[in-house]
Amino acid sequence: MLLIALSAIVFMALARGLPLGLGRLPPGFRVCAVAWIALCVASVAWSDDRAYTASELQREVLYGAFAFVVLFVGTRSMRDARIATYAVLCGTLLLGTFEWIRHFMPWLPYATKYEAAQGPFSTHIALAAPLLALLAWPAPGGFAAGPKTLAAFALGIVVAGLATENRMLWLALAAGCIVAFAVFQAGAAPDAQRARMLRILLGTLALIAIAVAASWEYKAARYYPGASTAVESISMDDRPRIWAMAKTIVAERPWTGHGFGREIAGDRIERSVPTTTNVHLRHAHNVFLDMAIQLGGIGTLVFMALLAALAHLYARTRHVPAGGGFAVAGLALIATFVVKNLTDDFFYRPNSLTFWALNGLLLALAVRVGRGETPLRDAQASIDTPESQ
Repeated sequence: MLLIALSAIVFMALARGLPLGLGRLPPGFRVCAVAWIALCVASVAWSDDRAYTASELQREVLYGAFAFVVLFVGTRSMRDARIATYAVLCGTLLLGTFEWIRHFMPWLPYATKYEAAQGPFSTHIALAAPLLALLAWPAPGGFAAGPKTLAAFALGIVVAGLATENRMLWLALAAGCIVAFAVFQAGAAPDAQRARMLRILLGTLALIAIAVAASWEYKAARYYPGASTAVESISMDDRPRIWAMAKTIVAERPWTGHGFGREIAGDRIERSVPTTTNVHLRHAHNVFLDMAIQLGGIGTLVFMALLAALAHLYARTRHVPAGGGFAVAGLALIATFVVKNLTDDFFYRPNSLTFWALNGLLLALAVRVGRGETPLRDAQASIDTPESQ
């Protein structure tokens, strides 16, 4: 589908003169993105497994770039953003429905097909949830959804999240809420809206705190029956041993790493941390540690600079009247992504595509708003009169 969409975009650019608009991306972001991609490609030269690194460049770098470009170029108006946003949120709730069907009716012939896996699906929820800020934001910079619509999507996301049995999801959502509120407070907004946002934030954090406590107790009882408390179950987790082994691997090539690909050192990690379950521990379970294993300290710094460049693009729209929603949603997205990947690494496969696609969607309009443009009219006007671009 990405290739079909990209082909349509190229056709419209060549046949109808519709500009791609990639030049709108600020130089700082482009430099960071090109530097990270170039380092990933260059790592083939010193990779421990060149064939694996080459295959991961296609799956992770090329496909991720496709996802970003398609959403960035294809989103030219609030109508485009609305369609994509509702598609992502509705798709998330549909996946959550399938997960609950699998939990309660495992005897169905296709129940196993519904399994989205705890980690990837919970990460998808953490990435999709910040889009609720666009739904809540008033027009013209948001969709001004009604209270019932907002409540339905918010409740659906919470219910879907409970199906994942994932503890870090709630911490990531809490971090996203706090960042969203801080960005809102730092922007230009009436005092009445600030008071309302404070009430919403406190209520949301209270619900998330309950979800955190419940999920930790449930997970400890189900997966760590030998632990007397939820806190004690943390000491039984395999992650401290994984992180210790990952640091040893990083120390071997601290600057260049072992080559791009999340599981470039998977065999060594799996042998060093045996598990009694069917879970294969083949990566560092921390996105920054994994990046250090792959691309060394240089690559990790470039990756962090890329995230910082994204955050900067969102932050600079917070004082623009029509840009507050993009600033809140975008910075909350970065926050949930970072926190969710502190105890695992889902900058990988469908989650990486989702991450880049959502950033393409939000940046498409945030960049235009930050430049003082007005991307809120119907996209058809831009298609009919390309010279107006």
